[in-house]
Amino acid sequence: MLKKPFVCKNCKDRRRAQAVSKMFQAKLVADFRKHEHDIDSVGDTVRLYRIPGSFNHKSNPAKLVEVISHDPKNRISFEEAEALVADSKADGKTEDQKSTRQPIR
Repeated sequence: MLKKPFVCKNCKDRRRAQAVSKMFQAKLVADFRKHEHDIDSVGDTVRLYRIPGSFNHKSNPAKLVEVISHDPKNRISFEEAEALVADSKADGKTEDQKSTRQPIR
């Protein structure tokens, strides 16, 4: 997603990265809800991505993680990511609010 890694040099940088990750997740959840679907809220940076070639063991049998599409030109800077999620606080419901919509499987 990012053109280059965002290196956290101090606590302020780490909090900034965590905030962008959390807002990105909120925006993603809100977008799915607009289409009457629910997705798991996985806002922490460690669990955002699965490594291609590994297996997702949340199902039985485990599923191979594959890249569906990849465009190396489709990258943004960290500052562009911040700008994209800046208004996400106004989008959708909070994590604590229950939904009656269909979960994505």
